[in-house]
Amino acid sequence: MLQGPDRLQPALLSPSRQGRGEAFSIYYSENVLNFVVRDMAGISMTPFRKLLLKYRKRQCTNFCMLMSRVVNWANLLMWLKAHYEDHRLAFWPLAIGDNQNSRMQIMNQAFAVVKNMRDQSWDKVVDVLEAFHKALAVLDAAWA
Repeated sequence: MLQGPDRLQPALLSPSRQGRGEAFSIYYSENVLNFVVRDMAGISMTPFRKLLLKYRKRQCTNFCMLMSRVVNWANLLMWLKAHYEDHRLAFWPLAIGDNQNSRMQIMNQAFAVVKNMRDQSWDKVVDVLEAFHKALAVLDAAWA
């Protein structure tokens, strides 16, 4: 069971640096990893993402991100900023297939805006995102 400040790693992996490195590569490559993102606080996955990039041996195909339906623009904006600053560390909430809900589609478009504006200052990106946010609030009160 994962608890406390080392909750990103099983206790079995802590005794030695070499053993931990070898075990991590297996742990992060062979297990199905499920995350629930509440209130659009996807930035909370950054520490896990750093470990995954460090220890996995192959492309991550064993990761599942489940999103709660709660809209929180401030949390999404922090997540988008993390994506702007280092796109490798911030998971993009892509969903595959036609059954994406509209909020997931909106989030994907916000991430696409950030990706396409990475050559601009963060202040300019925020201006565009805030205009996007105002339009969303008109269409859906949950985004207000």
